[in-house]
Amino acid sequence: MAVCTTNEQPAFVSVGTHYINGSEDGEQIKVVSSQSHSSYNATSGSYDFALLDLEKASKFQPVNLPAANDSDIVPGMWSKVMGWGETSWPNGTDSFELRGVSLVIWSNGDCAQSFGVNDLMVCAGGVAGKDSCSNDTGSPLIKEKAKGDVDDILIGLASWGKGCGQDGYPAIYSRVSAAVEWVKSVTNKK
Repeated sequence: MAVCTTNEQPAFVSVGTHYINGSEDGEQIKVVSSQSHSSYNATSGSYDFALLDLEKASKFQPVNLPAANDSDIVPGMWSKVMGWGETSWPNGTDSFELRGVSLVIWSNGDCAQSFGVNDLMVCAGGVAGKDSCSNDTGSPLIKEKAKGDVDDILIGLASWGKGCGQDGYPAIYSRVSAAVEWVKSVTNKK
């Protein structure tokens, strides 16, 4: 997320870990540089994407990117968000272990009744107690497929919302399909 790299580049990433400190499993890889989307707007949250250049490739298979035409996102379908953010709101504590919850995707038209969203955003959730939360910014919103992790599709990145798990208020995710061409243009230069 561009919002996470604007003021400071992360020193490392933890890949494939279920524990926030990365000590039990997964791998930690040094971040060499970061690049925010050239159209990122901090005020609106539009194009809230950043890519990290890592010192070495991960041994884990990357998640699949969505189709640029948005065909992977269908209102009413189920998705899953995962993260180490707060487990309750307000005054929650961050989770030590990776947690996930299944969320339904909203149409942007329905979501616009609660928030000012645009086509660069995806709305999911809106059920009491089920949501991404504080410190989950950048967490993946995944369209799970039949074959397990190998065919999952990254459709969103946790961005913002009204509190956490508020009934009738979905969370807002940056729509990854809006950045697919940018991702390809940056990564193909490497």
